Amino acid sequence: MAKYTKRKDGRYCTHIDTGTYDENGKRIRITVYARSIRELEEKIALARYNALSGTFLKNPNIPFIEYAKTWLNTKKSLSNATYNGYKNIIYNHFDTIGHIPVSKLVKSDIQDCIAELNGHYDLQQRLKITINQILDAAVEDNIATKNVCRGVKLPPRNALQKKRALTQSEISAIKKCSLTEKERAFIDILYYTGMRRGEVLALTVSDINFSKKEITVNKSVAFIDSNQPVIKQPKTRNACRTITMPIALILSLKRYIPTINTPYLFTRQNGEIMSEGSYKCFWRGIYNKINAQLGGNKNIHATDLTVHMFRHNYATMLYYNGIDVKQAQLLLGHSNIKTTLEIYTHFISNESTKKKLLELSM
Repeated sequence: MAKYTKRKDGRYCTHIDTGTYDENGKRIRITVYARSIRELEEKIALARYNALSGTFLKNPNIPFIEYAKTWLNTKKSLSNATYNGYKNIIYNHFDTIGHIPVSKLVKSDIQDCIAELNGHYDLQQRLKITINQILDAAVEDNIATKNVCRGVKLPPRNALQKKRALTQSEISAIKKCSLTEKERAFIDILYYTGMRRGEVLALTVSDINFSKKEITVNKSVAFIDSNQPVIKQPKTRNACRTITMPIALILSLKRYIPTINTPYLFTRQNGEIMSEGSYKCFWRGIYNKINAQLGGNKNIHATDLTVHMFRHNYATMLYYNGIDVKQAQLLLGHSNIKTTLEIYTHFISNESTKKKLLELSM
């Protein structure tokens, strides 16, 4: 008969050899606690059954953060952006749950962790996705019995937190402020095509077809270790697309392209593809000019303008110019039409998309 010990708190406990081994070859022993001998014996029987049936948890006391980092090491084959996204979540947003053993996590722990990011819906969403994937792996690795993140609900997205289009004041400031030909071409591509930052930075002269009035999107720039630029294929098939250029963009590019002698449209001074650092410096210069035009300065931000706002603005222009949601999905390069539907409130009949895009004007 197992030796039972009665603790000072009134509980009984005993140690059980599970007959299993951890990753280092050490036999796994557990301590079982109960309020009565009967309850203790029931728990002992269950633990032995789990060990014999192979359902006994391996390394049940591993902290969540430690297992999460191990899981991250298995994801190095992912794109740099996806991998760094997971890394950011694991290293910066697991303060409230990182110390808790994976097998001891409960739904409320996850909910509290998400609540810490109140006001940042998109980040909360990425946090839940990451935790969910880690716990799925933990169940497969026999570290946890179930994924407690499955029932976790995100708070409703506040309307004020949704991505916004440009304001009329911002559009006016963009038109009026003194930008270089390079800065103006960059801004005009964002405004008239809704392309992603990485897609714009990867553009080459050969991607611009003036006779057909089209820009071809077939690659993107990604940054390794937050700085080194790499040209890669788009993340999804839908990201490869052709976008019609309105007259204003054609004129802007015809002024800019003759001023460069490199295959890529936007490079560093030495002609190489922009690093993340050089890009941030480039964008900061554009932002400061627009901010100043709006009445701000280095201490006063008259706008919270971001590059992605131009993409949302483009989607809004498509909507108000009668481009149907399916065509908008193709133009924006969305892999899932649900993403487009978040912007479009209803379908609009499609009438000569190309003609309408050619007529768009800032």
